[in-house]
Amino acid sequence: MKTTPVTHADLSRSVIAVPPLARNADFSLNRAANAALIRHLESGGVRSLMYGGNANFYHIPVSTYQQTLEMIAELVGPDT
Repeated sequence: MKTTPVTHADLSRSVIAVPPLARNADFSLNRAANAALIRHLESGGVRSLMYGGNANFYHIPVSTYQQTLEMIAELVGPDT
């Protein structure tokens, strides 16, 4: 996961993708599907992901927020 400040150059070479947050039928996080979405975006050169409205982040309970952020941080490539 990119941990340095986002620069103008970072934003100019990528679009900001707003991927959905994949879940299983029981609403738990679907790690494999989220990984597949991220890899697909990264394979197209996208390096800026913003989980928000369509990822339903505003519906994530506090009890799973940390787990969700950790999963995303683990799944993204070093420059995403």
